Amino acid sequence: MRTKLTFRYILMIAVSVIILLGSAFMILTYVENEVDNNDTAIPAVFTYNFVDEIESTDNGEVIISEDGKAALLEENGWIQILNTEGYVTQGFNEPDNAAKHYAPTELILNYLFSGYEENYFFDVGKTVDNIEYVVAMPKGNWNRYIFEMDQEMIQKFLFIMFILAVIVFSLMGFIFSQRIASPVAEVIGGVERLSAGDYKINYKENGLYKKVFASLNHLAARLKTSETEREKTKKQREKWISNISHDLKTPLSTIKGYSEILSDTEYDLSPEEIKKYSEIILTKSVYMEDMIEELRLNEKLMHNGIHLDKEAVNLTVFIKEMIIDILNHPSYSDRNVDFHSDDKNLTFNCEKDLMRRAIENLIYNALIHNDSDTKLEISISEANRDILIDIKDDGRGMSDEELDNLFNRFYRGTNTKDYKGSGLGMSIAKEVIEAHCGEIEVISKLGKGTQIKIKL
Repeated sequence: MRTKLTFRYILMIAVSVIILLGSAFMILTYVENEVDNNDTAIPAVFTYNFVDEIESTDNGEVIISEDGKAALLEENGWIQILNTEGYVTQGFNEPDNAAKHYAPTELILNYLFSGYEENYFFDVGKTVDNIEYVVAMPKGNWNRYIFEMDQEMIQKFLFIMFILAVIVFSLMGFIFSQRIASPVAEVIGGVERLSAGDYKINYKENGLYKKVFASLNHLAARLKTSETEREKTKKQREKWISNISHDLKTPLSTIKGYSEILSDTEYDLSPEEIKKYSEIILTKSVYMEDMIEELRLNEKLMHNGIHLDKEAVNLTVFIKEMIIDILNHPSYSDRNVDFHSDDKNLTFNCEKDLMRRAIENLIYNALIHNDSDTKLEISISEANRDILIDIKDDGRGMSDEELDNLFNRFYRGTNTKDYKGSGLGMSIAKEVIEAHCGEIEVISKLGKGTQIKIKL
C-alpha cells in the first residue's frame, strides 16, 4: 500500500512538472509576441521606429519631427545624426560629453556593450534617404544579453533542464510522499490489527493525521473495553449456567426420589406420607416452572419479542395487595414492611402481569438478601405527572461491583449463596420497567442499605 501511494504521488509530481514546463513555454512565447508587437519602449524597437520621425529637405537639411522630440524627452533619450564619415552633424537632447565622431567599430561595441558610464543603450538606424543616426536610451529596468547557441545546443539545454526538473520534483515528491504515505500505512496497519483482535494500540496524536490517530486510539480503547466486558459476561454466563443447572438438578432429584418412593410397591406408605411427598413434588415442580418461565421471559425481553397488553391499573391498590400477598407467605409473615401512599388512586396503563413480576422481583430481592430484622419501606407518589415508586431498606447494602452489575444478566452477588434462583430477577424488572418507558435507579452503600427509585 505504501509503495502504491508513493508511486502515484511521484507520477503526480512528474505530470505537474510537464504541465509546469509547458505552461512556462507558452507564457514565454506569449510574452515575446507581446513585446515584439506592442512594446515600442524597448530601445531597439524605439530606434527602429524612429526612422519615421526623421526627414531631409531638398537642400540636405535633416529635420527631427516634434513628435519624435517629444518621444525622446518622454523616454529621457537623445539622438545624433551622422554623416557618411561618422561625424555628428546635429543632435537633440544629447549630454555635453557625447561623442562627436563614431568609427564603425565604436558603433558596434556601443550597441553590444553600451557606453557612457554604461547608463544607456545605443542603437543605430538608417533612413530611406541613407541618413544614419544614433539613439541612446536610459537603461532603466532593461538589460541586454548576448547568447551564442546553435539549435542543437538549445535543444540539449532544454532537455537537460527538463530531466533535472523531473529529478528534482520527483525527489521532492518521494520525500513528501513518504511523509504522507507512512502515516496512512500506519493507520491501515492499525485498522488491520483491530480487525485481528489486537487492541494494544496507542499512537502519538500529532501531525497531519492527529484526529485520525486520536480516533483510532479511542476506537481501540472502546473495543478493548467491549472485549473485556464480553469476556466478563462470558464468565458470568458460564457460572450462571452452572448455577442454573445445579438449581434445576436439586428439585429434579427431589422429584425423582419421591416419585420413585410413591411408585415403588415395596413401600407401605400411609396417606399422610403420600400427601406429604406429593406436596413436596408439587412445590418443587412449581419452583422449576417459575424458573423456566423467568428464562422464557428473559429471552423475549432480550429480543424485544414481548407484546404489552396494557390496561389501566390503580398502582396504589395494586402494590398494596402485592405486599399483603407477600406478607401472607409463611416465609415473610414476620418481616417489617411499611407501605405509604399520598394518593389512593394513582392509575397507570401497563401490562399487569409483567408489572407485577417486576415489582415483586424488587421486593423479594430486598427481603431475601437481607436479614430478617431489616426494615423495608415502600412508597408511591406523584410528581410532575410522573408516578414515583420508592423501595428502601436499611439492610446489608451492596458493594460498588455488585451495584454496577446489579441489572446484568447472569450476575449473582456475593450475598446470594443461600438463595436459589435464575439470577435474572433484577434484569427482568429493569427491562419490564423500561418497556413501559419508565426509569429505574438504585442507590446503595455497603452496610447502610439500598434504595430503588422507579419513575413511570
